Amino acid sequence: MPSNPHPRDHSPVLAASPPPAHLPSTKPENLSTYPSSAPPLNPNISSGDVPLQTRPIPQTIIIPAPTTIPQYAGKPTEKPLQFLLRLQHYASSMYGWTDTALLQGISTFLLDTALDWYTQLSLTNNLPTTWSEFQHLFIQQFTSPLRLAQSEEKWNRCVQRSDEPISQFLVRLREIWYEHKPNESEHDLIKHLYAKIRPDLVTLMGVLDHPTLNQFMDNARSAEVIIFSQQHQLTLTRPAVSDTFITVPASLPASVTRRSTDVVCYNCKKPGHYSYQCHTQPQSLYPKN
Repeated sequence: MPSNPHPRDHSPVLAASPPPAHLPSTKPENLSTYPSSAPPLNPNISSGDVPLQTRPIPQTIIIPAPTTIPQYAGKPTEKPLQFLLRLQHYASSMYGWTDTALLQGISTFLLDTALDWYTQLSLTNNLPTTWSEFQHLFIQQFTSPLRLAQSEEKWNRCVQRSDEPISQFLVRLREIWYEHKPNESEHDLIKHLYAKIRPDLVTLMGVLDHPTLNQFMDNARSAEVIIFSQQHQLTLTRPAVSDTFITVPASLPASVTRRSTDVVCYNCKKPGHYSYQCHTQPQSLYPKN
């Protein structure tokens, strides 16, 4: 076998290590003393360059509405229909309750007499099976004759005031309408509005052909704008009233207020002077002894 003139060296080959990198110090004292030694920041980094794993997870904070919990105790001064409407809105907006869930949890909003009434229905297995049936039974139970008489009086006296906008009057009328006429529809409410709003609004609006409540309110607001413009124009064209007042003295001389011939002295019963100007001694009404 021929000999290899250059025998292979099996010792490991060591690669040259790179020179140590000199990084700037990031200690607080160095950063504060030498601001230029801080590592440069890239201002062009966007949120898209950050990996999804390191991005903060967005959190949704739900703040409940600042409203009080509706409760009903069954007192004659309370309004049963208004309580049911507020309760339905509260349970739907705060908890997402349906009518079925509201029917099952209605007892948590009842107090005193109302809670006793509900407990009696539950013990006798006479609870309504639907929310509509419960509403009808609830209103029938807690609407007293006194409450009916008060509602009737409020309804008859509820008319739009001369300085009341149509939007505010609708809120005031509809609250009484819900309680006094619970079985009527929106079309009936529009008929009542025609009878209870200001006559000048009806004159400008005219009679609409089967309007919706939104159409009625749009026409009423347009009529209000016209009336306001007319009143404003009259105010501008009306002559200004002078603020100069004549001061009248509290007492005037006798020669100014009346003629001297009209004055009669009550001492001597002669005209032309007053009693304090009279030179005649007054005669005594009692004879001397």
